Amino acid sequence: MFRLFAIVLIFGLTLTSVQAQSDSSSFLVRVFGGDDTSAPSTPTLSGTAIATTQIDLTWTTATDNFAVSGYVLFRNGTAIATTTQITYSDVGLIASTSYSYYVQAFDPALNYSSSSNVVIVTTLDNPPTPTTSNSNSGGTATRVLLNNLSIEPSEHSALFSINTVRPARFEVRWGRTGSYELGYTVNDVYVSSYKTTLNDLEPGTIYQYEVIGYTPFRAPTVLERGQFSTVSLTDAFPPTNVSTFVAERNSSDVKLSWVVPTEADIASVRIVRSHLHFPSHSQDGVVVYQGLGNTATDENILEQYSPVYYTAFVVDNMGNVSSGAVARVYAVSDNAGDTPVLNPPIPSGTNDDGQEETVASTSSSVPVGTRMPSLEEIFLQQRETRQSLGEQGVVLDSEVPFLLSIPKNAISDNLKTIIVSLTDPTDSRLTYSFMLRINKDQTAYEAVLPPTRLEGKSRLIIDIYDYESLIVANYQKTIEFKKSESVVETPIFPDKIVKSVVDYGWMLAIPLLFFMIIFLIYNRRRSSLEDNL
Repeated sequence: MFRLFAIVLIFGLTLTSVQAQSDSSSFLVRVFGGDDTSAPSTPTLSGTAIATTQIDLTWTTATDNFAVSGYVLFRNGTAIATTTQITYSDVGLIASTSYSYYVQAFDPALNYSSSSNVVIVTTLDNPPTPTTSNSNSGGTATRVLLNNLSIEPSEHSALFSINTVRPARFEVRWGRTGSYELGYTVNDVYVSSYKTTLNDLEPGTIYQYEVIGYTPFRAPTVLERGQFSTVSLTDAFPPTNVSTFVAERNSSDVKLSWVVPTEADIASVRIVRSHLHFPSHSQDGVVVYQGLGNTATDENILEQYSPVYYTAFVVDNMGNVSSGAVARVYAVSDNAGDTPVLNPPIPSGTNDDGQEETVASTSSSVPVGTRMPSLEEIFLQQRETRQSLGEQGVVLDSEVPFLLSIPKNAISDNLKTIIVSLTDPTDSRLTYSFMLRINKDQTAYEAVLPPTRLEGKSRLIIDIYDYESLIVANYQKTIEFKKSESVVETPIFPDKIVKSVVDYGWMLAIPLLFFMIIFLIYNRRRSSLEDNL
């Protein structure tokens, strides 16, 4: 009975399906499998000369019974590009030269359409040499006209979107100063709309930029100069620099060593090298090392350059970068040997009267009117304590990093390189140096120096350099490092315990005697009651 019911049910469903299909007047049947032998339709091609070196091609969209996979473009009978787009810019051509083009479409089965119409396009002629009479005419044919420029900065990048009236090539230059020292980007194609992204920027930092447009005749026009700021991070404080950063000559190699800060959010240490000057930021030179190790070797570098300059930057997880610890090495040892020092021999920390010695000197070559900081304008801050170099008896905690800062308005803009050095409190022959950098707010030059972990007197030296790498000012100050008393626990020795008992034992005897009297009275009363019973 069950089998009969199942057969009847299946038969009924079949009739319903057939009836439903019979109500439709058309069917779409797609067969997957077998050979696809149908070629796409033939596109129609057109071309335009944009510049002396560029021709833009465009063509109509082809159709196919299944799908069009792409197009192959031919120049003078040779395939030059395969693309899924319907436009192409052919660049690197010769001025005043004719080129022939055609295009073919193809599908996934590699069926090719017939060749499109052939177009012959001639690149533009080289412009005539400008004369005095027309060089200042201001005609739009000889310069690029900017329609719109927008900049969208983020924490570590900035997107430039440029639109012009006519096709042009674009160059974008950027840097921390008006010299645009960080780099530039150039496109190869003449377009009216162009986008480019500047990467590896630092959060919360002001950058200067310049946008240049080139006409099809290669005439440059400065479209805009200005500045933009990257987005600040929630954590905007730079990390502590590495400590004991040393660069030592080993034949033609340079051996580098350092100690990574103990902060939990340290992402990497990046060491950059230059043979011209101390690298002032993490992209300013050749990257020698990046990671969380504590040693590196720069092989055979002293065969090429001498001296070589190194800066070690610390980068945290939020992208903040330290001011940089610096060191330099010569191919031939000087009189002082290979000891990692940057400065001349340091004088004693006291004068003949035994008083603390503070030195501030300025070069006679400094132009009149150049602003230099006074000792009272150079600050040391550790936790909530802020001291200036003009104060007597500067004492710092040897276990805590400290911030050294100089207000920006205390120093002229043309004096940009500031190096602070600190002698080892236990060995004045050893000196470790750090670079001051402008802070996020553009208000002060700062460096976070690592804790010395050693107690004793040290010499703090600040050298200010001009653009010719000459020292134009020097400051020296004796400071003392001590271990914080708040972290020192006073031990209690057995002899102190005995003395305390002897000195204060009578104070404990009074309450003890009182309780003994109460106990005796209680026992006596209890005994009396028991006798009465």
